[in-house]
Amino acid sequence: MAPIRVALVGLSANATTSWAAQGHLPYLLSLRGKTHYEVVALLNSSTKAAEAAREHFKLSSSVKTYGDPAALAADPDVDLVVVSTRVDTHAALARPQLEAGKPVFVEWPVASSAAASRALLDPGTNEKHKAALQRSIVGLQGQAAPILTKLREVLDSGRIGKVVNSEAKLYANLLGRDSQPEPLAYLTERKVGGSSLTITYGHTID
Repeated sequence: MAPIRVALVGLSANATTSWAAQGHLPYLLSLRGKTHYEVVALLNSSTKAAEAAREHFKLSSSVKTYGDPAALAADPDVDLVVVSTRVDTHAALARPQLEAGKPVFVEWPVASSAAASRALLDPGTNEKHKAALQRSIVGLQGQAAPILTKLREVLDSGRIGKVVNSEAKLYANLLGRDSQPEPLAYLTERKVGGSSLTITYGHTID
């Protein structure tokens, strides 16, 4: 079976600690990842930025570079689009891909608000969009963690009786508004929709 051709959105030479750089790319380039996937394109804020990322991460010169979501959506050689950017950019980057019939992997949260998320996930009468949604996924990968899978199995089996209460204790480094590193300053802006609460707690609740 041919590898799934992947476009990475948000892989940046200026954000080497991003989830695209720290999470997605290492797996996609691993021996295991390469048996299933092939990175064929990058989409950034500009073609120049995408080219810089391709060079910085030493990707093949055959990897296409885009600065326009619509241009990526029109590329027939892309099977899956991974959107790993700031929360408030998810919808604008993912919608053209879905409308073109391309399935997407979108990081959590889906968008900057519940309303924006619902709008993105509403295909209307676009059959391509509807079909792409059926093959898309939101990055709530905790569901598949082995320890949680086992815990779910134990709870469902009734081995420990009926669970009537649970408690979760979370820790996050909630730096002050004036203490955030510049690349993470957006986490203090409510309109963006991404924060330690919506991201970390959202993963835990899921």
